[in-house]
Amino acid sequence: MKYSINLLILLLCAMQASAQTALQPSDRIWKTIELANNEMSKKIVAGDPASVSRSYTENAVIMPEHSEVRHGKSEIEEYYRLCLDSIDVTAYQKNIGELSNLGGELLEVGNFTQTFTRIGKARYVYEGKYLTLWKQDKKNNTVTKTAEIWGANASFDRAALPEIGKLSTIEYDFLSNTAFENELAERNGFIKKCVIERKGGEHATIFLPDAMYLTYYTPSLKGIAAITAYFTEHEKPGNVVIDNLDLRSGDIYGLNNGNIVIEHGYYTVDFTAGDYKGRVTGKSINIWKRDKKGILMLYRQMVNHD
Repeated sequence: MKYSINLLILLLCAMQASAQTALQPSDRIWKTIELANNEMSKKIVAGDPASVSRSYTENAVIMPEHSEVRHGKSEIEEYYRLCLDSIDVTAYQKNIGELSNLGGELLEVGNFTQTFTRIGKARYVYEGKYLTLWKQDKKNNTVTKTAEIWGANASFDRAALPEIGKLSTIEYDFLSNTAFENELAERNGFIKKCVIERKGGEHATIFLPDAMYLTYYTPSLKGIAAITAYFTEHEKPGNVVIDNLDLRSGDIYGLNNGNIVIEHGYYTVDFTAGDYKGRVTGKSINIWKRDKKGILMLYRQMVNHD
C-alpha cells in the first residue's frame, strides 16, 4: 500500500511537471501563435477593429496601458475602434520571448514595437512588453486570446497614446473559486503590508526564483535577483508615504489541478510625496504557481497604470 501511494504521488508530480512545459520556436504551436500575432498586426495596421476582436474569446479581457480594462469581444472591438479612429498605425511587430503550456492555457511573454501617428501629432514609436494567455483548439490548430496586458519599457508622455473614452459602469460576473480567493487574500495581504511599510526586499520574497516581473516603464525583470533589486529600490523608505493601498481580484481560476492560479488584479494607491497627495490606479495579470510546499507564489506578473 505504501509503495502504491508513493507511486501515485510520483505520477501526480510528473503530470504536473509535464502540464507546465516550456515550448520552443521549433514547436508547431509556437509557429501558430507567431502567425496569429502577425495576422493581428496586419489587421491593426489595416484599421480593422472587427477583425482584431475575432482574435479573442467571447469573455476575453484586455488591459491596455493608460486605459481601462475591457471585458468581452464587444468592449474589445469598441476599444480598438476608438483607438484606430484616432491613430494611423504604419507598423506593428510582436516578438515572442517565451511560450509555455500551463496545463489548460498557453502563456506568451514578449516585446512589441508599434509605430503610429496620432492625428495632429508627430510620428511615435511605442515600444514595450506584453503578456498574453491563449486557448488552444488542438483539433483545428487554432488559438484565441483569453487575456492580454501590455506596457512601455520606459517612461513617456502618456499624451502620446490615443485618448480612449471611459466605460459606463458595468457589473461583471467574475470567474471565482472560494479556495483560491482565500489563498490570494492572504497573499495580497502580505503584498499590501510590504508596500505600505516600504519593505521592498520582503515584497520580493513572494516571487519564485525563476519568476518574471513586468512592470510599468521598465524592461522585463527576469529572476529573483533582478526582482529583489527592483523592489528594494522602488519601495525603499523615503519621501513617499503610502496612505492606502486597495488590492482587488477580478477573475480567478485554476489550471493544472490548481497548481497554477490565474488572477486578474486591480489596485488603487493613495500616496503622499512631500506636499503632494496623489492617487494611482491600475491592473495586472498574475500567474501564481505552487512551490514545493504547495504555497502559491508569483511566477509571472505584469502590471500597468490606467
